[in-house]
Amino acid sequence: AYAFGLQYQNCNQWVVEMLATAWASLPDGLDLRARAQRWLREENYAPEPVNVDSHWLMLAAHFVPLLHLDDHPEADREAMRLQVSLPSTVEAFVRQRLPDSERVELCHDDKRIVIHHGWDPIADGCRPGEGDRVVPLD
Repeated sequence: AYAFGLQYQNCNQWVVEMLATAWASLPDGLDLRARAQRWLREENYAPEPVNVDSHWLMLAAHFVPLLHLDDHPEADREAMRLQVSLPSTVEAFVRQRLPDSERVELCHDDKRIVIHHGWDPIADGCRPGEGDRVVPLD
């Protein structure tokens, strides 16, 4: 889904539009998404373009359900650079607005839950790092 389109919406775009609605105290209404997106633009929300490295992948969008290109600007489609809201883009926007905030990430296996605080990703394989909390699953 194009990050500033109204036709479709991915889950990350839903989150960032909800944040915009709350942070801007936008009243409800039929044009709420458009107003949230306008506020996001004014606040410099800028999805990093996703580079599509294959014309075949672009063509596949015509045959794969829930994969849409018709809402993206023609110039973006031709350049094969699609502006899509991704988790990293939402995180960067939150960090910009709330520099003292932090992310909490959880992972688990059959023996424990690892709770990780901070913007860096949790260690591969759900291994606890320095400062991570481990909750045994008994």
